[in-house]
Amino acid sequence: MGIAATIYQSSPNELFSGLDDKSIDLESRPVDLVHLSKFTMGNRDLEREVLTLFRKQSVLFIDRLRHANDDQTWREAAHTMKGSARGIGAWAVGNAAQEAEQLHGGDRLVYGPAAVAKLDKTFAEACNFIENIMWD
Repeated sequence: MGIAATIYQSSPNELFSGLDDKSIDLESRPVDLVHLSKFTMGNRDLEREVLTLFRKQSVLFIDRLRHANDDQTWREAAHTMKGSARGIGAWAVGNAAQEAEQLHGGDRLVYGPAAVAKLDKTFAEACNFIENIMWD
């Protein structure tokens, strides 16, 4: 297997294991910076722009989820959040959005508020992380 294929198919922890004794779990970060860098081709200005858009747009889609009166509105908002989060490497946000996206009918009515709360929590963690890295 070539080096590019190895890098592409490896997790960040596999790629960077053994670099220091602290063994930082890169996948536990609210935003996967390696993924983001690949997505933006290493362009720091583009990274900042994409992260800023993610923060602003996500607030709107979480609000749409919170006020969704039908399954289609709910599903579209959750699906958009999922794609946006995964695009920047906010895996926990993407996973929470995917869980929300799967709710419909009575389940959406019963479990929707908890799904939104989980999405709020993971989004807040991602935003805090983004805020810290944007001003470093």
